[in-house]
Amino acid sequence: MRAFKLFLISLARNLKSPKFYLSVLIGMCILLSERMGEFADSIAGKPAPQDYSFVFMLGISLSFTVFPFVFAPICTLAGSLGFCEDSAHHFFRPILSRISKKAYIGARFISGVVAGGIAGAAIILLSAILLRLVFPAHTLSLHMQTSSMPDDAVLILGGWGYVFKVAAAYFFGGMALAGAGLAISAIVPNRYVAVFAPLLLFTSIHFLMSYLRSFYTPLNLLMTYENKVSLYQIISIFGLACAALGGIFFWLSKKRLAGE
Repeated sequence: MRAFKLFLISLARNLKSPKFYLSVLIGMCILLSERMGEFADSIAGKPAPQDYSFVFMLGISLSFTVFPFVFAPICTLAGSLGFCEDSAHHFFRPILSRISKKAYIGARFISGVVAGGIAGAAIILLSAILLRLVFPAHTLSLHMQTSSMPDDAVLILGGWGYVFKVAAAYFFGGMALAGAGLAISAIVPNRYVAVFAPLLLFTSIHFLMSYLRSFYTPLNLLMTYENKVSLYQIISIFGLACAALGGIFFWLSKKRLAGE
């Protein structure tokens, strides 16, 4: 019971942190960077182009901006710095006087990865809402857009089925990336290393798997334009990665806290 209460407190701490809101804001700005002209026209009262649906524009933004690459530090900023702060300021000492190390490590990891996942899903959902304010739900050329976006979810709930599908992928992707940041922070409790090292890992894995011509590159797992990986596979891969990183974090953190 104490472990669950600690998880809720840690999660609330992550979600109330300015770093969480900053990460979501940065992610939205980068994702929608190529749509700023349409937003400016809409604010000025000019009619926005009605040739493409908001779902299509979301898919384009995911594929032709640097957002998928900066997604790693965004998630680690939102969910991976708590352990670094606890280690730097020894906040864990009074907690360990009331709860076991195993429970503390588990609560810290789960709350961190959930915060990273929420940040990822929030960026997609809020960006889709803003795009829907400017672009229509359907257009006359929707069948052409659907053929270029081979995903039946485009036709569900006026396009929102696709949005929820992408948000789910980014939720689990955010969890895995935040988990990577936490595992690295257990080795080197430095906030800059914890934030940017997963980006190096993400980029290295992407180029390696692209060289091997694998469909399971990080960009395909993050639901880019020409996606060839199912949501079930995305959740399974990110879930397994998160579980493995959780085991690494638990082992390393237990060693770090052994003298406390």
